[in-house]
Amino acid sequence: PDGDICACGNRGCLETVAGSEAIVRKIQAHAAPGDALEFGFDRQTLTLDQVIELAARGYGLAQLAIREAAEAVGRALAPILMVLGIRRVVCVGSLVKAGDGLLKPLEADLRQRCLGPLNRQLEVWAYAGEANVYARGAAFAALRQHFQGPGSRRTPGVPAVKDL
Repeated sequence: PDGDICACGNRGCLETVAGSEAIVRKIQAHAAPGDALEFGFDRQTLTLDQVIELAARGYGLAQLAIREAAEAVGRALAPILMVLGIRRVVCVGSLVKAGDGLLKPLEADLRQRCLGPLNRQLEVWAYAGEANVYARGAAFAALRQHFQGPGSRRTPGVPAVKDL
């Protein structure tokens, strides 16, 4: 309730702490002038891709911003996973380019917040392809399995989860 105001007009949305713009703003607001010179970036024109590159090159503030975004997603996602019994999380979007800098803290946060046996069965995956198509397919496959159960028959023309 006391979070930043979101572009949607609400306050404290996940986008305000874990979205691309929020991550970039965090670096712009907290980077020391010497950091920009040492790591070779312009605070005014910084992009998410540059933040990811900076994190890969060992810039601690960029690594922290990505880790904090992952943990915020974990806090928001864990209750949903527990209620629905979802064991596989597929991350899509620009931030997945951060690789383990995103996935490891997200998985660790989810394992900590989810109760066993779910926390031991949890898988966190990344998909760097075209996000909308894959996300729709993954959501359909997960919901079909959840509501129809394991071993449910495939719908003709719809790929199996492993085919996605």
